[in-house]
Amino acid sequence: MVYRTAARFAALAGSSAAGGPPAAAAAAAAAAGGPSAAAAAFEAIKVDLTHIVAAHAQLLVLRAFAERIDQLLQQPQQQQQQHQQQQQHQQQRQQQHQQQHQQHQQQPQQHQQQQPQQHQQQQQQQHNEQQQNEQQQNEQQQQQQQQQQQQQREQASVHRILSCLFRCLALSWVDDYFSDFVTTQTLAISALSPIRISLQNACKEARGTAVAVADAFGHSDNFLNSALGR
Repeated sequence: MVYRTAARFAALAGSSAAGGPPAAAAAAAAAAGGPSAAAAAFEAIKVDLTHIVAAHAQLLVLRAFAERIDQLLQQPQQQQQQHQQQQQHQQQRQQQHQQQHQQHQQQPQQHQQQQPQQHQQQQQQQHNEQQQNEQQQNEQQQQQQQQQQQQQREQASVHRILSCLFRCLALSWVDDYFSDFVTTQTLAISALSPIRISLQNACKEARGTAVAVADAFGHSDNFLNSALGR
């Protein structure tokens, strides 16, 4: 667009140099009954500059959308970091428990010999039960962690796809309405109704596409509503 505008400036300068001063060229064109080449060129240049401004506004809108989507994508990563911290705390507690158990086993053998054999068996049984319970809890926690990680990966994939949809919606809205807004400098109240209707239709179309995407990833409709709401 910039090169096209520069070419038109060059063409305008060339026509002015070939036909004399701009005022003389305009007078000759008016006498001949035709439009002024300079005026037409300036109108074309104004249109090109308007499109350049609109394109720059598109970039600003898309940048804002991209920042918001990046924030959404960072949320699963933060949750994963919190989950890793919880795992580290659990491992520390398990290590402390093992150290206590080792200290208990390293007590003088004379004290162990003095204990009745039945009491030793009870302690061993309690210790075995405690280990089994800890193993079951660890297995359950690992299963929950795997499910959460899988869900986070799927959510990140769906968020990326939805980000493309919403960026297309923003770009479509800018193409349809922002050029008129830049040209007129004002947006009539009556124009809000078609904007709202067009956005509603676009959201319906995006929802139809997102439903198929979410179904392919095995997500429920509640998750889809939450993602579209964001």
